[in-house]
Amino acid sequence: MAKTLSVVTLLACTMVATTLAATSVCQNVQTSSMTGTCGGVNFDLSGIVPTKAGFYELADPAGDYDYYLNPSTPLNGETMQYCTFDADTPPNVGFAQGRLDGGGCYYVGLLDQTTWQFDNSSGTDTITISMTGGKLGRSGIVKVTCDPKQSKPLATAESGAGTTVYTIDITHCSACSSGCKGGGSGGTILVAIFFGVLGGYFLFGFVFLKFVQKKEGGEAIPNGTFWGSLPGLIKDGFNFSLSCVRGSTPTGSYETLK
Repeated sequence: MAKTLSVVTLLACTMVATTLAATSVCQNVQTSSMTGTCGGVNFDLSGIVPTKAGFYELADPAGDYDYYLNPSTPLNGETMQYCTFDADTPPNVGFAQGRLDGGGCYYVGLLDQTTWQFDNSSGTDTITISMTGGKLGRSGIVKVTCDPKQSKPLATAESGAGTTVYTIDITHCSACSSGCKGGGSGGTILVAIFFGVLGGYFLFGFVFLKFVQKKEGGEAIPNGTFWGSLPGLIKDGFNFSLSCVRGSTPTGSYETLK
């Protein structure tokens, strides 16, 4: 009975630990470089920092506002089409909201009031960047979701109707625990497949000949005679091609066609 209780207790503790590990507040967050440590993993989200115009400009689905976002560098209110900051606007705004009719511009979140939280409880890595300190109680959320195939950030805005918490969703490979890993080109993949098949051919062929047919020495190499003659065949082929270029009589084991 005691042994059974110990096992149950161990399983319960393991489940609790797993749940805690699935969601964690990130540490050592550096907004300027977009780096932080989440669940013991170092993340670099600099790949989502906008380069064109210096910010994301995203339309609210409801059609009343445009949102402006730069999670790393303060926004410049002079360059945003529907948003011009007031004189009393803090200098470190990272998230802003402008009315399309020109009726108002509001800062939503400040870069020095930013926190990151990591979550993979759904099986997909997500880092939620929360920005607070906005005008009239506004705040912003940037959800960066892992997609290993998304090397360029894909950003969309959620509807802000009826709320003062505004959300932008970004999909990018930098939110993955494994980071962004460039995929190989078609040629690279074909070369990898070729050598993988070739290696398997030698390995399984050797095992079959050695342990099934009880071959010894060079006889245990699959098609050993062919591979032994391959260097000579390559040399003959090279000499033949060279003689054709020079216009001379081919040498080697090739016969002249008559």
